[in-house]
Amino acid sequence: MSPLRTIQWACIVLLFTGIGAGPANVEPQTNPADGAAQLKQLQEKNRWLQSRNDALVIQNHELEAQLKLAQTQLSTLNILRGPAAPATPRIPDDWKRGEFNGMPVYVIPLDTGAAPIMRPANK
Repeated sequence: MSPLRTIQWACIVLLFTGIGAGPANVEPQTNPADGAAQLKQLQEKNRWLQSRNDALVIQNHELEAQLKLAQTQLSTLNILRGPAAPATPRIPDDWKRGEFNGMPVYVIPLDTGAAPIMRPANK
């Protein structure tokens, strides 16, 4: 390896390891007035966040109470069902049963003038 290439590699190693950079944990000098202003700003933000947190805790308790109420209402809810469907459908006696392509069809008279008499559909 050439001497120039060796120096390049040494510089790269020094840059990446931070050996030539000096102490890494030294904080920059700040003005005490800036620190006080920043402290006041952080305290104000902390107060706002605390009040927001308190409001959210209250809202959470209210929502939990609403949830418990809704759960008790759902557990005591009675579902009313309609009448059960008849086991066999009923059709009037004057309808004529037939089949078309394997499916049952009914010929329905338009006007007989009398009340229909019901019978089971499977006759």
